[in-house]
This record gives sequence, structure tokens and C-alpha cells, in this order.
Amino acid sequence: MARAVPRPARRRARRLRGRAEGQLRPGTSGRWRDRHISSYASSHRWEDWAETWAHYLHIVDGLDTALGFGLSAIDLDTTVERFRRDDLYAPDDAQTDRFVFFLDAWFELAYVLNELSRSMGQPDFYPFVVSRPVARKLHFVHLVIRELHLAIRESRGV
Repeated sequence: MARAVPRPARRRARRLRGRAEGQLRPGTSGRWRDRHISSYASSHRWEDWAETWAHYLHIVDGLDTALGFGLSAIDLDTTVERFRRDDLYAPDDAQTDRFVFFLDAWFELAYVLNELSRSMGQPDFYPFVVSRPVARKLHFVHLVIRELHLAIRESRGV
């Protein structure tokens, strides 16, 4: 025989459900672009984490594909606002300059791809705006991946 759920537990469940429903409304913060890569990322901190990871992987894959075809943004004359070390999660990390170069290369390439899309009457290829807080999150993801890679290599004795 099933037991009835005590009244205090039901009230607590309703409160928690109400909070969760409030957290799962994308873009409710009004200024999500200041801190998140997408409206959906602003719906909950776990979604922010997942969207940041996905976005990082898109950037890595996009740059890898471009370089595989011999495309490079190094010599482009663009007006892309560049990131600085102080914009990132760990500005004193020895590899931070490499990450800044990585981000800048992607945004220069995305700038050109957006211009090409617009010239064909299409929407932007890369419609995202990466704010400094988002760059910090992307850098954090990068550091997590790097540390995991180093731990795996160390465990294998490489």
C-alpha cells in the first residue's frame, strides 16, 4: 500500500519545482548577453556550463577545419576587438597568451565568414557575441581540458 506524502514534503517539493521552473526560462535575466554565450545558457548554471563547453568545442573544431583547408586569420585586416590576458580566468597562467591568440584567431575568421554570409544575403555564420565574462568561462573550460590531458599523459608515463 502506497503511503501518502507528508504535507511539509509536498510544500517543499512545490517550492523547489517553482524555483526550478523559474530558472528554466531562457533569457529571463534581461541582460544575458553580458554574462552568457546564449539566452539558453542564462536559464540555469548547468546549462551555462554545457553551452560554454559546446561553444568551446565549436571554436576548436571550426579553427581546426579552417586550418585544414589552409585558411588562416593571421594576416586579415579586421576590426575585431581583441581580448587581453586580464580578460581571462587565469591571466597569470603560462599558456594564457596562447589562449588569447586562439580566441582572436577565431573571431577574426568568424568576422570574415560573417561578412561573406552577409554579402550573400544570409544571416551571420557566427551570430554570437563573446563578452569578457564569457571569455573567462571559455578559458576555464580550456584549462580543465588541458589539466585532464596532462593528468592522462602523466598516468600513462608519457
